[in-house]
Amino acid sequence: MKTELEKYSGYKSRFICPKCKQKGEFTRYVNMETKNYISDDVGICNRVDKCGYHLSPKEFYKNHNFVYDTRDTRDTLDTRDTLDTRDTLNTDLIHFDALPFEKISGTLDLNFTMSNNNFVKYLLKIFSDSLTVSLIGKFKIGTAKNYNTVFYQVDTDGKFRTGKKILYDPVSGKRKDDISYIHKKFNLNYNLKQCFFGLHQLQKDFENVAIFESEKSAIIMSVYLDNFICLATGGAKALSLDKLRILKEKKCKSVILYPDKSQFENWTELAKTYSKALNMDIKVSKSLERYDSAAKGDDLADHINFDKGFNWALSNEGYPLFWDYPK
Repeated sequence: MKTELEKYSGYKSRFICPKCKQKGEFTRYVNMETKNYISDDVGICNRVDKCGYHLSPKEFYKNHNFVYDTRDTRDTLDTRDTLDTRDTLNTDLIHFDALPFEKISGTLDLNFTMSNNNFVKYLLKIFSDSLTVSLIGKFKIGTAKNYNTVFYQVDTDGKFRTGKKILYDPVSGKRKDDISYIHKKFNLNYNLKQCFFGLHQLQKDFENVAIFESEKSAIIMSVYLDNFICLATGGAKALSLDKLRILKEKKCKSVILYPDKSQFENWTELAKTYSKALNMDIKVSKSLERYDSAAKGDDLADHINFDKGFNWALSNEGYPLFWDYPK
């Protein structure tokens, strides 16, 4: 019997997690012969660090004393066993939908974003106004109602594939747990093909690319890694072969992964598999592993240095980082 995680086909294909009870975060396993779910609690929570729930078909059948033939089974999320390099988020679609720009253009208004976006308010605390404005334009940061941030996934053709809406604390820069995708607002049958956040920056061949998990990390660390194109997967389990193919096509000079503290081993295994599949060298940074104080789920943006008096982000040499970015 062959089982796979259900591919994303809209909000109806994601469920309430049995453990953390978050809506739209649970992906179920499907029996590929019958096309039925194994059980309501057999699947994985997308909130890898905050929840981490994962019940595989193998564990389920073992718990219920059923015979389980492991020869034909792919547990697609356990990279320590057999890795399924296909994307589970409908990235095999040839034709996919894009957001109608006329419907979202208002979210990209700079003046509105500067005063009504909690994440931008945090950036204004640690960077200068001119540097923050530059980052807003560079990453196409959008603003939704109630001070929410919208991180748009824009491809190299300028198509807005989706937007990830997140609410941040304007003081700490920490995000709230409630995350949604705005493409669902336009079309319940929307054909989503995800790409890296920040991919629109990759317009030339032979670029250096750094890949982070969170959009926040990609934005902040782009200031430190100014000779790299900084991208984000949008989730710990969202690094896929399909998303990486564009980097092969663009003949990227170097590709370095910057996993969160809890994902170093997983991303190292993925890097080995995807490097072989694409015949390209994908390295994994140990930068965060060197921080003894780093906790599970931390990323590099959590460990930048700040001025004690003004809370400005500091360069590696100890001066305000925005000094390197004059008006």
